[in-house]
Amino acid sequence: MNSLRDYIASRGIDATRALNVLQEAGVVSDLCVTVEDVGDAGKAVSWLSLHEEKLITPTRR
Repeated sequence: MNSLRDYIASRGIDATRALNVLQEAGVVSDLCVTVEDVGDAGKAVSWLSLHEEKLITPTRR
């Protein structure tokens, strides 16, 4: 069971975008290629739940 993968799927978040945001914030290693590579998924989920606005990509008009 991967709580990060489940969190991302339940909210319809793009996994690549989430991983990039987590890496940019220093929450996960740059060596993580997929969400399954994240060692501390609980920490990542906690951080995302507090910073979900960072996952929103502005729409083009």
